[in-house]
Amino acid sequence: MWLVARSRLFAAGSDHQDGRVAQTRQELIVNDYRTWSGARPLTLAHTAITASLGEPLLYRDTLVGVINLIHSGGQRVFVEHHGALLRLFADQAAIAIENARLFQQVQQLAITDPLTNLYNRRYFFEAARREYERAFRYASPMAIILIDLDHFKWVNDTYGHLVGDRVLVTIANRCRAALREVDILARFGGEEYILLLPQTNLAGALLLAERLRASISNTPVDAGNQSLAISASLGIAELDETNPDLHTLILRADQALYAAKHGGRNRTVCHGESQRGTPALRAIGA
Repeated sequence: MWLVARSRLFAAGSDHQDGRVAQTRQELIVNDYRTWSGARPLTLAHTAITASLGEPLLYRDTLVGVINLIHSGGQRVFVEHHGALLRLFADQAAIAIENARLFQQVQQLAITDPLTNLYNRRYFFEAARREYERAFRYASPMAIILIDLDHFKWVNDTYGHLVGDRVLVTIANRCRAALREVDILARFGGEEYILLLPQTNLAGALLLAERLRASISNTPVDAGNQSLAISASLGIAELDETNPDLHTLILRADQALYAAKHGGRNRTVCHGESQRGTPALRAIGA
């Protein structure tokens, strides 16, 4: 005999046992599984299932899953007593599953910006420190991009903060769509985003930054009854032997961003070092 718990919910109207239990939210006993109309060709340990007992996992009238008690390899009859015992287990299992879900939700909220659903500043620094230490230890390339939307205060003042929020969410989604799974994107400030790129040198970061800048500036943001032309300034810094810590790397990206703003906006500026060690700024863009 085996006990099988499934927290995945099945489509309403499914013919098999889990689907019927999920749809009806009622116990379902099948004592001749092989001839039952909703049977599927399931086996356990190379032996066909002969009987099954299904119970819904309910938490405050909300369905969180289905639990099955199944028998294989001989005759077995499930009766009401077995259902009562399984219901006791199911009640405790439903509470445990819901508590785990709530805990995961709280953990996610603690590291997520509520507006854009990007990582927040706090989580970024935690993750970035780990990536920085790994890159420094193994002499791996790494780069940081700071993105700041141009004239965003004017957007809020002219169209209101709801439209401004829509712009922030739209740009966040465009940036997220262009990234790899290993990249870390966070909301760094009001209209500022920060992007950490593991295993990426300055040239690779520059290519990505220009793609992002073009995506932002070439496609207006749909803000309800109007389309808004938005642009962004970007600053890039690359990890090298002159970086004593993560703070310095971010500071260099911020200095490059500052240069992009004062150089006319809607452009990307890379922070580099000349052979003499004097900071050098290289810019491209509009």
